[in-house]
Amino acid sequence: MSKRPRHAAMPLSMLLLACLSASACLDTKADPGYCAHSPCPWDDAGHHRDAAAADGATSSDSGKVDATSPADAAHPRDAGDAAEPPADAGPCASGCTTAGALVCDPHEGCVQCNANHKNACTASTSTKACDVGTNTCVQCIDKTTCSGTAPVCETAAGAKHDSCVQCTASDDSYCKTNNKVCDTATDTCVQCLTNQHCPASAPLCANHTCGKCIDDSPCADHAGTPVCDTSSDPTFGGSCVKCTGTKYAACGKGAGAKPIVCNSLTRTCAAATVTEHSAGLCDSCLSDAQCAAQELCVKQTFGSPAIDVGYFCFWRKDATGSGAPAGNCLNVRPFAGGKLGQTSIDATTADICGLRATTCPAYKDYSSKDCSGSGSGDNSLCDDTHASSPDGYCTQDTSNNWRCTTPCLSDDDCRPGSTCPTGNTPLVCSL
Repeated sequence: MSKRPRHAAMPLSMLLLACLSASACLDTKADPGYCAHSPCPWDDAGHHRDAAAADGATSSDSGKVDATSPADAAHPRDAGDAAEPPADAGPCASGCTTAGALVCDPHEGCVQCNANHKNACTASTSTKACDVGTNTCVQCIDKTTCSGTAPVCETAAGAKHDSCVQCTASDDSYCKTNNKVCDTATDTCVQCLTNQHCPASAPLCANHTCGKCIDDSPCADHAGTPVCDTSSDPTFGGSCVKCTGTKYAACGKGAGAKPIVCNSLTRTCAAATVTEHSAGLCDSCLSDAQCAAQELCVKQTFGSPAIDVGYFCFWRKDATGSGAPAGNCLNVRPFAGGKLGQTSIDATTADICGLRATTCPAYKDYSSKDCSGSGSGDNSLCDDTHASSPDGYCTQDTSNNWRCTTPCLSDDDCRPGSTCPTGNTPLVCSL
């Protein structure tokens, strides 16, 4: 029986064109006859389906094709040959065998990944996502592949595009969770960008770090604490506070329209009655400003071992003017005890004139506090500090009234007009 010639196979370049025109995709060089989408005009052997149908119509002719016929030469697949693909096989003609570029893209050639092969990136530990715009494996295209301390994907153009970062201009949730702010220039969480991001305890933002203030300017961003405490105090130094002993304008006016002073120990405004220069000699005080001019608010101690009695107003030894010591504490008895280098509540250092044998509370009780008790006098009613030795005693005045007095070493420890009789035991100032 005569042989009927078979239809010659279409060249691979035309095969590829047919696949692409039918919205098909050539996946790899290794299988040039494969089409990704149906219908495909080629069968698995690389034959055009129309040609295969024509062959089927003449299947009654069982003759064999001449091995040397032009049809066989044009269709090496039928001959079982492993022929090299012709030069017109597409952009992947040499095959995609290079590590990191194993996917054949019909437009770009061998690439890391593409829209149809996103999973080509999943084997990587650091670049698990496919950027279909560049056909490359990247760290991320959204936050699903980001975690830990870099949970956000930077999708904006720039040096960190498609990288996992701490934060971006559109997502600073990780920073907020850690009480920080996002530096969008570096996509990192930092302590601060401006002074407003810093707490009053460390109000100055420098190099993205909050630190101590050295003037009032950073405190302007902190309502209610407009003053920088420039002292070396371990609690308040370098922080924004309501006021200090020397800066208390924020406290406003009080009784008599006088400025309310600041409690220098707490850096808060005192009561409306505690105003500038309202405290007298040996009165308790909250700041130097509360004491009279040329007086300081100094802590008094008493006894052995010494106990803290409190802060009181004392003359500066160098104070001048009417009633001032003018360099000699004997001029202001009973404050005859010169105390050198005392530091005031507001850190002013000066020599002061203090009490040698008693305390300010006992000084205030002198001759004014009734200590009759059960009728025979009670020393405990005059001992204000209960230190190792009493700072006050109960004795009778010239009218036989029981009143408190103070211990003394000499007349200099008693008020003008009072003496320290040497025959008394204990030695106390006369009433």
